[in-house]
Amino acid sequence: MFAERADLRARFEGVIPDNRDDWLDAKISDAESLLVSLIPSMATTTDTARLSRAKAMVSDAVLRVYRNPSGATQETASIYSVSRAKGADSGVLFFPEEELDALRGSGKRRQFGTIQTSPWRVDVFGR
Repeated sequence: MFAERADLRARFEGVIPDNRDDWLDAKISDAESLLVSLIPSMATTTDTARLSRAKAMVSDAVLRVYRNPSGATQETASIYSVSRAKGADSGVLFFPEEELDALRGSGKRRQFGTIQTSPWRVDVFGR
């Protein structure tokens, strides 16, 4: 829908082996599904700028997991120890809120609200 294996390979600083193609396809599908669930209008958009941004976002999300699938945040070499992240960088797909805001855009949206009303009552005394 948005990104392909070639897009990830073009953005990656190294070489992604061909035997990871099935993994890449699955993660791309997962990331696209997540993006559409967060921004439903992406399922039907034809805006080339938004589609290009979505391609970059999906690619970056998958590459974050590819680079660090276990979510390691710290590593010590002498007596091997690894710290794992519990947040967004824990080896799961995620989109930073800034990226989502950029994709949503700042266009005018309809304002839904309430109309101020006052309680209605019958004035039996003519006031």
